Amino acid sequence: MGYGLGQFKGDIGKMSNGFAINSFIDAAGRTDNLGLWDDRLLGAHLSLGLETVTTHATGNFSGDVSLPILNTTTVSSSAYANAYLEYLDLAYRPQAGSWLHPFIGGGLGGGRASVRANYRLENSNGFVNDYVVHDVSSYAGAVQAFGGVQADIGRGFYISPELRVQYFTTRPVGKPDTYIQSDVNLSLGYKF
Repeated sequence: MGYGLGQFKGDIGKMSNGFAINSFIDAAGRTDNLGLWDDRLLGAHLSLGLETVTTHATGNFSGDVSLPILNTTTVSSSAYANAYLEYLDLAYRPQAGSWLHPFIGGGLGGGRASVRANYRLENSNGFVNDYVVHDVSSYAGAVQAFGGVQADIGRGFYISPELRVQYFTTRPVGKPDTYIQSDVNLSLGYKF
């Protein structure tokens, strides 16, 4: 059993909502994960886990959108997004010494994603429009990959730095959006 906290800064994937936005979302935020693992069920080197991963991000993006009536329009937005995902994971954990255990794995999952965004549209004809979309949410499907090292620190406790990459797809505005995110987590856990 373990709890992890991760931080990320940089691009969080690409908007793919049917418009031709040609930019990435510049974002920063945190990822929390809570997992329960069974190291005995599948054999000596395989672990099966159930994991809850939440992502909280604040981001900005801007790009050109081709709209038939308005010609080319620049869209800028600031957004706050949350993703609450549940994963069924499988990890390979070879035995490497008495206190240091590297691992690599992945999982399939799903959950809910929500976005609150402020948008501004501007075009070459001088048209400007500000509008707000509040609390739009939808179900999300997700896959993840992770790898790291688990270091035993005594009395059943361990610490584990890891790299996690998540890819999820959702439909918060009625059209499919896909995101990819990577972050570094530091987990503290207990083996019993």
